[in-house]
Amino acid sequence: MYQINNFTNNDDVKVLDSMGAFTIAEYQRDLSVMPQNAVTAYYASEMNVRKRQLICDMSKSNVTIQAGAMQWMVGDVQSTTGLKGVGDFFGKALRGSVTGES
Repeated sequence: MYQINNFTNNDDVKVLDSMGAFTIAEYQRDLSVMPQNAVTAYYASEMNVRKRQLICDMSKSNVTIQAGAMQWMVGDVQSTTGLKGVGDFFGKALRGSVTGES
């Protein structure tokens, strides 16, 4: 089991809500501002616009997410493709190209 320290228990992160395996964290200050984004970040903070992040605790429940949606992970996280064979792959690829999905 992994334990992550200084993520939700510091003064820059406020836990807004928690239900089941999910927790919503809101950053009180953005400490990762690049010089080219400083003006946008300044006005966002003045208008009380804050970044939020969803935390999924996989030890509480299984979670299904979209491809590319994970920012980072720790521990024994398993992923599956949902494909049953070559024919299934081509069928899904064809449907994805028709609907514009990547």
